[in-house]
Amino acid sequence: KEKEKELIINNYEQKIKGLTDRIIQLESQEEYVKELISNNEQVKKLLEIDSKNLELSVSQAQLTLEKQVMSYEQKIENAISENENLKAIINSLEGEINQLNQTIVLLQNEAKAPKNPDIRLILTLFSKKNIRLNYLESLDNCGILSHVFEILSEYSESSIKEILSQLPGLSENFESSPNYSIGKGKLKINIDNRTAKDKIKNYSGWLEKIAQSESNLLILGA
Repeated sequence: KEKEKELIINNYEQKIKGLTDRIIQLESQEEYVKELISNNEQVKKLLEIDSKNLELSVSQAQLTLEKQVMSYEQKIENAISENENLKAIINSLEGEINQLNQTIVLLQNEAKAPKNPDIRLILTLFSKKNIRLNYLESLDNCGILSHVFEILSEYSESSIKEILSQLPGLSENFESSPNYSIGKGKLKINIDNRTAKDKIKNYSGWLEKIAQSESNLLILGA
């Protein structure tokens, strides 16, 4: 019986030892699990921190992008405003250039215009009747002054007579309506302010010139 008791005791002791070892093993596993849990919690915290940092980085990136977008939008608005200002300046300069061109044309026309007041008067009177003339030259033939014009538009002889009849009242150089002739698209207005004595005297050798000429002569008067 003693042996049986010893066997039973030994058996229980072995079981107790086995249970003790098992408990130690489980406690060791428990510590390991606790350590894993602790590590996982740390990892979780680190992940949370990383997530927050990532969210912060994203927010900062969005804020930076929004600032850049706002900056670019402002630059675009400034560029558009500057472009409008430049357009206004260009339009103003174009207007000034057009005015300068008109002034230049007027000055050029003024420079080209004859200096003789009678010729200017004739051109003005014909222009008012919508008859355009281009002054060509003036000829002095023994005291008879002739102004030659090129006719550039349609006309009627009655209009020419009407216009020339106005000259005596507008210029002291015209005692009466001047004689005129039209040929080959040219108008010649003759101004004869010679005295009776001037008309018969040998003025600058005109009789010699006629005598030496081979042209036909037409003698008018007594």
